[in-house]
Amino acid sequence: MPVRNPPDRTVSGSTARPGEPVLHTETRIDVLTGRTVIIAAGRADRPLHVATAPVLSSAADDPFLEGHEHDTPDECLSLRQIGSPANEPGWLIRVVPNRYPAVAESAVTENSSRTTATGLHDVVIECPDHRVHLSQLSVAELTRVLIAWQRRVQQISAIAPERGIAAISVFRNEGYSAGASLPHCHSQILATDFVGPQLCQRLYKAAAFRQQHRKSLYDDWLMFERKNGRRVVFENEGLAVVCPFASRFAWQTRFCPVGETSTAFCQLATDDLVHLAALMLCLLRSLEQTAGQIDHNLTLTLPPLQQPDAFPWMLDLMPRPSRVAGFELMTDVEIVTVTPETAARQLRDHADRTALAISAAEIVPAGFDWRE
Repeated sequence: MPVRNPPDRTVSGSTARPGEPVLHTETRIDVLTGRTVIIAAGRADRPLHVATAPVLSSAADDPFLEGHEHDTPDECLSLRQIGSPANEPGWLIRVVPNRYPAVAESAVTENSSRTTATGLHDVVIECPDHRVHLSQLSVAELTRVLIAWQRRVQQISAIAPERGIAAISVFRNEGYSAGASLPHCHSQILATDFVGPQLCQRLYKAAAFRQQHRKSLYDDWLMFERKNGRRVVFENEGLAVVCPFASRFAWQTRFCPVGETSTAFCQLATDDLVHLAALMLCLLRSLEQTAGQIDHNLTLTLPPLQQPDAFPWMLDLMPRPSRVAGFELMTDVEIVTVTPETAARQLRDHADRTALAISAAEIVPAGFDWRE
């Protein structure tokens, strides 16, 4: 098992010719997954001549817009006006099957030499109008998104044994560099009949650490981050927000449950989700103040369905200021151009939480209810 690097230690040195800028580099290991990253802050100053990302679409051809329900498969979950028909206008959030799924709902048996990836692939349409940035949603709207994730994960978990589903991934791609194909605010839920390699690594690391040290690897890692403090952005009410020691991307932040909120994500109370949504929006707006409007991925990591207590849930916001290039593809090692310590300090400096309080009544307005 790799040994965690001390937080302030430079593993790789620096070299420069006289008169040239000094490039300090450092390798760091993520103890939760075993991934290695290179921190190379000096590369942020290199000249860039990259074409701008293409415009993906406009409101005129937005299949997720209210009134365009015929452009999506039938909904499996929605928050809509009481009495309004399914797959018609009158909704605030919808979950529908992905029209272009990454997995098949059942195995193809015509050719036994091939293995079909089976599962479910959903799209969570987060608002009825044409908004394209998560930061444009209100706390109430983002809380609805989190509730929709909870409810749909619960639905899938209930049928997982008969469908052979082993793991559920919840993620959100915003912008061209983050892999989005449509700009309308949406997230995705992808359930698979296998446990992916990165999740397997988390399981292995967690089990090996518990066997050797008789305690939780996640708790040990989070205590390490909280005690160090340099990478903590916020901490209160059962949540800590940190820029991980071995961040995969510049300004990556992780929302970490502390204490009672380290229970299963689907068991979080509405008040917990409101608090999480408020911190997410605060962080997003702080990121925009710090680095501008950056494409990003949002990933909710859940343990495999057969091992729900293996480790707590965690939510990562991963900005994508640059695209994956050849070295990363060859080695599976990311090069990070902003140190997590600098990122945390910048995000703290720009944080403003003054206008993020809401009442529970705003989440499900009068005259609306959840439809499954």
